[in-house]
Amino acid sequence: MQRKINRSKAQKNQTPTMKTKILPLLALAFLLYACPSKPEPEENPTEQAETNAQDSAQTMPADTIHYRYITLVEKYSDCPEGDNGCTQASATYLQITKAPSEIVQKRINEALTQHLLASDTIVTIEQVLKDFIREYSEFAEEMKNEDLEFTPNWSLELTQKVAWNTPEVFVVENNVYTYSGGAHGGYASGYLNFSPRTGKLLTLKDLIDPEKMESFKKLCEQYFLEKYPEDDFWFPEEGFYLPETFGLLPQGMTFVYGLYEIAPYAAGEIVFTVPYEKAGVFARPYSVLDQMNK
Repeated sequence: MQRKINRSKAQKNQTPTMKTKILPLLALAFLLYACPSKPEPEENPTEQAETNAQDSAQTMPADTIHYRYITLVEKYSDCPEGDNGCTQASATYLQITKAPSEIVQKRINEALTQHLLASDTIVTIEQVLKDFIREYSEFAEEMKNEDLEFTPNWSLELTQKVAWNTPEVFVVENNVYTYSGGAHGGYASGYLNFSPRTGKLLTLKDLIDPEKMESFKKLCEQYFLEKYPEDDFWFPEEGFYLPETFGLLPQGMTFVYGLYEIAPYAAGEIVFTVPYEKAGVFARPYSVLDQMNK
């Protein structure tokens, strides 16, 4: 099915200005998931993290990954005990506990941590949460000084979860939600696609034959138009393009356009999927995508 795509990207209102410095960095991380990350130092989990860690109960083949979840929570100092309705920052993230080699385990753990931090200056997830609470404390103090009776609660939620775990690919879904006042919060989702054998973070160029990339984009546009036949989007003059964010999921290669990337906030994230039997025709020889179709 064909339709006209708006080729001129409108100058719409962008994501509401965040009152914290860390939020734009966090949102940026989910637009760059397909890019390799620079390793950052990683501290040992705190006692609270160890208490909340949950070992994966799955029985996995030798080439797949064993992991556990760790949860950290920071609350504003004025929060009543047990009150989950006040300002807080939380993170539920993955820690790889076993992989085909120590090098693979280290590579994946470093990439998982770095994509939550999304900063060259913040070195721990705990610091991200504490900085968020500190900035809210400064904001709340300003509101008191101005004799304002109502101070809205803020929220930060960082989550990672395993989306697919096979001998060929280990895929992690990342989600971030932030609210710092205003009409609505901001959110972003993305995927990290790893080779379990090497720990490499896979990009589209690792999967698609470069000589077939343009043909693959045309195939993707067909699936995009089938799902969104009636909507106008903010594509540039050059026309349709593939987003940086994609996931190798059980149903196929799933692409995600973030908030405001090609549509207004009300449209949400724009998502479409290309089945592997179709995408595999364009696979780079001996790549993960090529192996998945054999």
